Amino acid sequence: MSRGITNANPGNIRLSADKWQGLADKQTDADFFQFKDASWGIRAMAVILIGYYDRDGLDTVSGIISKWAPPSENDTAAYIKDVCRDTIFTADKKLNLHQYGDIAPLVKAIIHHENGEQPYSDDVINQGLARAGIEIPKRPLYGTTVIKGIATTVVAQATDTGTTLLSNTPSLAQYAPDNHWVHKICFCLTGLGIGLTMIGHFRDNKKSITGGAS
Repeated sequence: MSRGITNANPGNIRLSADKWQGLADKQTDADFFQFKDASWGIRAMAVILIGYYDRDGLDTVSGIISKWAPPSENDTAAYIKDVCRDTIFTADKKLNLHQYGDIAPLVKAIIHHENGEQPYSDDVINQGLARAGIEIPKRPLYGTTVIKGIATTVVAQATDTGTTLLSNTPSLAQYAPDNHWVHKICFCLTGLGIGLTMIGHFRDNKKSITGGAS
């Protein structure tokens, strides 16, 4: 596991006089901050990047990464190339780091370059970005667990009903699949759909469907 992941500081933010929110009680790394969990480290990354945008007027991958990872300490050209590949942004594309669609891919790409991997779920990324003041877009309704569960149940019941109709229509009975297995499959799908629906309702009661922002 990389140092940044171990420290819950995936941007590898170096020690300074800054009093970041979410710092771990004990700072045992001699060079880098350590956070309570990754969402706080991601928040700190986002705050720094937004500062580059607001204070310094840096709004391209080239400009942002040149300041984030200066040539005096890094192979900045390779860093920019990696970030462009991961974000599918060109080096000179104008970005708005107050917009989720620009800052989220950038944060993920920086994490990947700094650590050799990007292991965090969108929920963790979004929690960090939300703590930095980024508005997290709502998940589309069709992507929720509740809707997936309902859809699975409907498909199962429709399939079962269709098979029954075929079997009970003499002229069409020859086209009906083996009822024994179809009914078993539909029963399992119905159970799965009901289960997904219940899980979805439970999750939605614990948090809104805005991607887990806090």
